[in-house]
Amino acid sequence: MKEYSEWLVQTGEYDQGILIKNNLEINKKRDECYQIFQKGEELSKKKKYDDSNKLLLPLLENNYVDFYAPLYERIAKNYRGLKDYKKELDICQTFLKNIQPIYGGDMWINVFTKRIEYANNKMK
Repeated sequence: MKEYSEWLVQTGEYDQGILIKNNLEINKKRDECYQIFQKGEELSKKKKYDDSNKLLLPLLENNYVDFYAPLYERIAKNYRGLKDYKKELDICQTFLKNIQPIYGGDMWINVFTKRIEYANNKMK
């Protein structure tokens, strides 16, 4: 595709060539973020919650991330593993308030409300 985008630019289809090139770069950066996410998941599954969150938390601020729900859920799982129920509660509420509307409907609401209920019960 890269060669094709360069060919388009050379043949006068500049806008189309640049668009394809930009999309390729965005996809590459997104894939790099997803690889970091997968490493974070592996660490989490080995109960290395702090190490996992060191990789995952910066992804929350990354503009190339488009896998919000799994990212927020994994961070919430890490906080539960650390028995930091306040942070689990906070990350779930942040997801429901700021991110869930992107998905629309009731997608992911049940997953995160169950986590909120559990964290609230643990903090009592």
